Amino acid sequence: MLFSGINRITYYYRKKHENKEDRRYLTRVDSSIMNKVIEICREMVTYGYNMIWTLLRDSGIRVVRKTVYRIMKNNNLTLPLHKITIKRN
Repeated sequence: MLFSGINRITYYYRKKHENKEDRRYLTRVDSSIMNKVIEICREMVTYGYNMIWTLLRDSGIRVVRKTVYRIMKNNNLTLPLHKITIKRN
């Protein structure tokens, strides 16, 4: 059945979800979050983005791990990758 050219399921789905708040708020980068990530990275030079994210989470700042990684990458704060060598006899 079509309501003016769209499916009934689509109509009711849009009606149900049109007033919900945007769930993408976690990926928006605030200047305060960026400054906090940079500050932690300057203090803890050997920490990677997972540990930085854990510290932010423990201090009450809700942010996604990918966002922390993106902030670190854009500011050249990521750690260099280390190559694992395998000894063969």
